[in-house]
Amino acid sequence: MKLSERIERKTRTTTPSKKYSPQIVQNISSPYIEKVGMHTFAENHEVSIFEVSDYRALNQLIGYAKFLNTDYGDVFYRGEVHLHSSLLPSISRRPNCHKYEEALNTAINNAIGDEKFSKVAKLAGFKGMKNPSLIVEALLQHYGYSTHFVDLVDNHWIALWFGLNQFKKIKNMNEYFYYQRRQVNPIELVTAKDPKESIYQYMLLVAVDNNAAPVERGIYVGNDIITIDLRSSLPSIFLRPHAQHGLVVRRNIHNSGVSFDISSNIVGIVRLRIDNVISWIGCGNLLESSNLFPSPAYDYGYEILLQRKDLFENEYHRIAQYIE
Repeated sequence: MKLSERIERKTRTTTPSKKYSPQIVQNISSPYIEKVGMHTFAENHEVSIFEVSDYRALNQLIGYAKFLNTDYGDVFYRGEVHLHSSLLPSISRRPNCHKYEEALNTAINNAIGDEKFSKVAKLAGFKGMKNPSLIVEALLQHYGYSTHFVDLVDNHWIALWFGLNQFKKIKNMNEYFYYQRRQVNPIELVTAKDPKESIYQYMLLVAVDNNAAPVERGIYVGNDIITIDLRSSLPSIFLRPHAQHGLVVRRNIHNSGVSFDISSNIVGIVRLRIDNVISWIGCGNLLESSNLFPSPAYDYGYEILLQRKDLFENEYHRIAQYIE
């Protein structure tokens, strides 16, 4: 059987194609999908918002976005409680972010220079000079440290979960985090200034140019985007990326003075009622926070990171400690 052109291209070369760009979903025919507006991101990048009322129609819309972007690469997902004007990595979301660059570089170098950590993470197996640094930065991103990467998933059930559950923080002597499930509150629907904020969640469809073969295990370098799939890059003692079906992506730039915003790669926005999503994904064990954010008792890699004092030296730059 002859391989498709896309698969042949992946098996032939690790050099990305220069011919294609992300294709935005403009319209789709379905009685369960309604185009309800446009959202404008940075640099006037306009993306259609589709309200979806049936889970089978959601599969159809996602499939269509992937079909449109076959030549460019793939489409992954990000669940959101609200829409924003950009899709920036956490290190770029505060003023004077340059002061955090030095702390990030120090944390990466310390991890690579730590013989025990490097052995557990199998960093010696990477041949490219810069690849261990990329892998460590991607790992830190998965576990809540501020980096140049943005979290995406390749399972839309997980993206739905992140739109349905809101990130919360508890501040005592230390900071602890958890996710709280949102509910439709009838009183809020009557009293809220914008009732839509109370009943909807969103899913971003993000195109990445990963058509070339990985340069090394789990590392895809496109013209626009670097994609790291830690499920292929690291042993599964680092459990969270596997539990979340998670990937991380960043702009393929190496100058901190240039914007790392990847909103121009968003090709579609899905709006969903949270009461629909609750009925679609249910409440099985695989979609509980205890599975998506495994405790150190199960996630040995997380335990190793929690033991590193250099990852807790300032308020903004630290590994996130989750509670159920």
